[in-house]
Amino acid sequence: MKISDIVQKLTGYGARPKESESIETLVKLYKRQMIAKTVVMLLVLISLVVQLGFSKRPPSLTVPHVAVVKVHGAIGGENGVQGVDVIKAIKEAYNSPTAKGIMLDLNSGGGSPVQAEMVYEYIMSLRGKDKPIKAIVQEGCMSACYYIASAADSITAHRSSVVGSIGVRMDLWDFSEVKDRYGIGKKTLSAGTHKTILDSWSDNTMSEESIELVSKNAMNPLYESFVSDVKAARANIDEASYPNIYQGMFYSASKAKDAGLIDHVESLYFFKENFMGELDVTESRIYEQRKKSFFETLGFPSISVNLNLPNSSVTS
Repeated sequence: MKISDIVQKLTGYGARPKESESIETLVKLYKRQMIAKTVVMLLVLISLVVQLGFSKRPPSLTVPHVAVVKVHGAIGGENGVQGVDVIKAIKEAYNSPTAKGIMLDLNSGGGSPVQAEMVYEYIMSLRGKDKPIKAIVQEGCMSACYYIASAADSITAHRSSVVGSIGVRMDLWDFSEVKDRYGIGKKTLSAGTHKTILDSWSDNTMSEESIELVSKNAMNPLYESFVSDVKAARANIDEASYPNIYQGMFYSASKAKDAGLIDHVESLYFFKENFMGELDVTESRIYEQRKKSFFETLGFPSISVNLNLPNSSVTS
């Protein structure tokens, strides 16, 4: 007997109603057919989930492994890497009894000093304890990314990687000429002499006094804190031979190694193999910064809807 015959016998699915059958019988037959369709769809879905689960299944948490925590893309901002999420991933890996070491997979041009500082401080609190934390740089690790990397026990980069850019920047638009030429401007109500000091439409934004005030009270303290933390984490940096190293300059891997910004020059593949060999493990596992949704687990991209509505706000 065919499977289709069994399904038809049990549910009535595929059966044609006779003209003499009552409406009640037809309704029952329709319900059975709908139930059969639902069961078949569920079985197909379960089969897909099982297959995808086995094909993409990470190493079991019970197997000794190297924990991989990725920091890719811009650090901070609405859609960027968040410090709290990175810390959660590192903490999960550090508390796992089978994660024997942590590998920071870094590939970022930088971003928020606040988010980087959070991760830096957390990694520094784990330094010298029972699990090594090593960083590997892919295309680049600049500014805020290097802030994070400096806290690791060691830093490795590819030969073609670029590393460094230790400094602070603030970008401002200057619309003063547009306003004068086209008569387009903006009126802002404010209380406090310097409340609109960063307003791109203000005539005072790019004045020497404004630049000096912002540098003295905001930029310089951030810069000094950044440099101080890097020096605390990387005592072997050769500032004498590389006087621009704390002036925003970035370097190739070979120069970065010579300057003390990194410790080794090696590709990701061999770095991971050697790290696993040191720890006597054969597996690695990526520790996600956030949990994947059901559909993302199945391989579908995440979907988000942003409503960009006009707004006015008062900030302090």
